[in-house]
Formats: sequence, C-alpha cells, structure tokens
Amino acid sequence: MEKFSSTPIPIDQTYSDLLSDLHADSPTLATVLDRAYRNRLSRCMRYAHGATFKGIDELLAYLAKTEKEFTQEPLLMKMQRLVTRARSDFEAGIEALLTGLHSVLFDAMRDVMEIEFLLRDFLIWADHIDEWLNCTEEERYNKFRPAILRQRYATHCGHQPQDMQEATDYKMHSRFLHVTPFDNPIGTRGFVDDDHPSVMGACLWEIMAHAKRIVFLIHRLRHSIPIDVELNPGNGPDLPRFQDAWERCYLRYAMWWSDLDNSS
Repeated sequence: MEKFSSTPIPIDQTYSDLLSDLHADSPTLATVLDRAYRNRLSRCMRYAHGATFKGIDELLAYLAKTEKEFTQEPLLMKMQRLVTRARSDFEAGIEALLTGLHSVLFDAMRDVMEIEFLLRDFLIWADHIDEWLNCTEEERYNKFRPAILRQRYATHCGHQPQDMQEATDYKMHSRFLHVTPFDNPIGTRGFVDDDHPSVMGACLWEIMAHAKRIVFLIHRLRHSIPIDVELNPGNGPDLPRFQDAWERCYLRYAMWWSDLDNSS
C-alpha cells in the first residue's frame, strides 16, 4: 500500500509549484490539474469582490445557519440532512463552475431539485417526513421518487406534471445526466474552457434559480408557514446580497436566451 507523506507543506510552497514538480513524473495528470487550476484562477479573478460572489456567500452562510437551527426543533431535525446535502451540492456546483466542469454543476443542481421536491412534499404533508425516514427502500421508491413527488404536487395544484413550470427544467437535467447522443449546450462532459459571459451566465443562473426555490422552502419550513397553492419563491427570507445576485444573473440569462432565439 502506498504511504502518504505527512511532511508539512513549506510556507512558500504554492499549488502552482506543486504542479510544476508533478509534471516531471506524472505529466498527463499534471496537465489535467493545471487546466482546472488555470480555469479556477481566471474565473475567480473575474468574480472576486463582485455581486455574484457576495450573493453566493450569503446563500452559503444562510444554509449553514439553517443547518444549526434545524437541530433545535424535533420536526426540523428530521430534515436537517436535506439542508446539509443541498449546501454541499451548491459548494460542489460552485467549484465545478470555477474549474470548468459544467456537467458536474448541472448534476449537482439536479440533486438540489430532487431535494426541493422532497421538502415541498413535507411542507404540504408533514406526516410524510416520518414515513420517508422509516419506510423500506421499495416503499420509498414507490411513494417518494421524483416522478411520484412531481405527480402528487401537480395533482395538489390541479395540473398535470408536464404542465408545471418545473417540467422542462427537470426533463433537461435528466436528459443530460444519462448517456445519450446529445451534449448539453452549456458544456459537455469534461472541462469547458469557454468562459464567455453567456455561458457563465447560464451556469450561474442554474445555481441561483435552484437556490431561490430551495431557500424559499427552507424559510417556510423554519417558520411553519403552510401553503395551499402553487409556490411563489418571491416570498422568502431577507437576503439582500443574494437577491441582488439573483436579479443580475436572471438578466444575463434572459439576454442569453434572447440571443439564442434571434440566431435560430
């Protein structure tokens, strides 16, 4: 078994220095890691100190705070793992965006979407929480898989699942998750070095759009606010920096779609 060195990293040793050393005996791996490093550095420089990073920071801080608050109430404690998982998905998605692994970002946001379906279900039918936690795998699949959750919510709203606003979003996420002849227009598997504003805007909108909905649901659960009609994610917690970043991302995303329509 390979032994790993526990030698402390010298203070003046940087990641770029380590990559340079790695090129000597593992050049292919070093090239992959160097590509990720360069993408991350370039994109961090673009967004550092801007509204986008400030909004994402406020989002992550809110989720971390919520995780702790969920431990203080027995019912909410049962759902804490979902908040933790959502926060981890956003962290993974942000890192994937910066390194250029856009497909990883989209997969992470699909996971957030499925967490959203569960939280929404629990908000409407509180007795489903214990059932989800304690049922068998077969029972959980039959009653709580995404298709069933979407169907139940659509019926609650008086619609068909395919007519709900989320239908196209989830369909596209599922399409690009599985192996098909088609590529995601925002980025195929592997690294995407293209950091054109339209590409980055579409990726950031993925994060912001799903974050807005999950934050709204968490807020309702924290304050025991029931819902009787379709969710309106406009009524959530007071997160001004996140809201500002969301609005900016929405405008960039709308412009990107407008450009696609005009070019088709």
